[in-house]
Amino acid sequence: MELTKLEKAVMIGTFITALGKEELDFCTDEFSLEHLEIELEEILDDCTLKQIMAAGRSGMNKMIQELLEES
Repeated sequence: MELTKLEKAVMIGTFITALGKEELDFCTDEFSLEHLEIELEEILDDCTLKQIMAAGRSGMNKMIQELLEES
């Protein structure tokens, strides 16, 4: 199951919140991080809180199902 762009944005945003922006610096270069922030803002600006919550649940469900299918 492929994650949608919104699901990916929500999942990445959740990881950034949980790990902290400093940890993300180890994963990306400065240009990539700036580009990521712009992209996330563009995606999330057009969504309601309800859509973001639904995308988070859906994305998490897809990741769990995929993990269980691999077992």
